[in-house]
Amino acid sequence: MKSKTYLSQILFFIPLLLFFMLCNTSCRLYSMISHQEKVGEYLPDTFRVELPLDIDHKGYFCITTRINDQYDNFIIDTKASCLAKDDELIALNANYRGLLPLPSINAIRQKSKLPLYYFNSFNIGSLSFKEPFFLGVPPDNYMYDILYKKVVGTNVLRHLFWKFSIDDGQMILFSKKDTGLLRKEVTGFYKIENGLRNHKVILSFLNDQLQDKFIFDLGFRGEIEINKKSFNRLSKQLPY
Repeated sequence: MKSKTYLSQILFFIPLLLFFMLCNTSCRLYSMISHQEKVGEYLPDTFRVELPLDIDHKGYFCITTRINDQYDNFIIDTKASCLAKDDELIALNANYRGLLPLPSINAIRQKSKLPLYYFNSFNIGSLSFKEPFFLGVPPDNYMYDILYKKVVGTNVLRHLFWKFSIDDGQMILFSKKDTGLLRKEVTGFYKIENGLRNHKVILSFLNDQLQDKFIFDLGFRGEIEINKKSFNRLSKQLPY
């Protein structure tokens, strides 16, 4: 009888523990999301900043930032969060926030929780941002050797509009609150619905006879990349 009572206590305790762990993770995630919603609160209601379009030797769009009064060059990536090598963030005097509540999974299916950092001061041109989080990539993570440069990702990019012109070699940053300026800047442009979200964009070929879905990843000047399945289907009608 005692053993059954003891077992029932354990069975009651386990889901209770899991519930509190879930609540703790949810609270930490909510705190992070709420903090990142305020990253752009220092931006003025109206602004227009012109910068030269910087494309590095690998074809990635880049931008120079000022962090704690130090200048550094970052890749712009609309499909990533802000991230950098762990030791590089520490060298720039980043503040440690804690571990990301949810684990990330690497290329060989290993799970790990990445550390979060932020800077007291983070600026692009004349624009000041409030402590965007950066994911730190440790040396034992497969991304460490791939990440040849730090990344400015969606948790900064989404707080303003970005206009890139390869023809003019120019990048224009302007306010999301200035609807008049938005209308002026996008005159003559096409709108891709949900292009910067994880939705796929339909591209048409051969006068709309052939279509396929693509992920729209802004920040790279190069060829369109497709997987083997799409290649086998498209190559039957398109030259390669």
